[in-house]
Amino acid sequence: MTPGGVDIVVAVRFAGPVKAVAALSLLAVACLAGCGTTAADGRAGSSATGACPSVHDQPMPDDCVGYDPDAGMRANDAYRERSVLPPGGRGEAVEHHARIVAALTEAVAAGPLTVDDARAVLEPLGYDSVQGHGSSEVSMGGLSIGVDVGTGCVYGEIRDTEVTLDIGGGIVDGGCLPAVGN
Repeated sequence: MTPGGVDIVVAVRFAGPVKAVAALSLLAVACLAGCGTTAADGRAGSSATGACPSVHDQPMPDDCVGYDPDAGMRANDAYRERSVLPPGGRGEAVEHHARIVAALTEAVAAGPLTVDDARAVLEPLGYDSVQGHGSSEVSMGGLSIGVDVGTGCVYGEIRDTEVTLDIGGGIVDGGCLPAVGN
């Protein structure tokens, strides 16, 4: 007897594999015919609910899910945040900072630098992880540069012959500079 209360009798003469598969398929359909039930409450059928930004001093409409757009933007920009240097890493980073600033200052005195130029200057000093974009020419917006020094980053920019670099942790998203265009 099926869950719906209907008796089904299946009598098949198995003359070949095709008929056997067909018979088993029919039997499966018959067995599953009464298996589903309709939900008694309204949760079974869902409807979309709109998201509405919360507006100060105004009640939220019943058909909206409220959200704080400013909090969303802060969360969206979190990838740009710089992590904190580990407690013992500042001294080592200061030494790297001095070497990197001296090398780049000497190089930019000879002419504008690109990212590839900065890498060519820093890689022989043991800095393999150099990120950057732009050019040191002010008309090109300057050269943003980030160098992974193991315990943190030496990062900043080069504009014309001025090298301005700071020390800090890496970017939350990874690396020493935020992604270009973000």
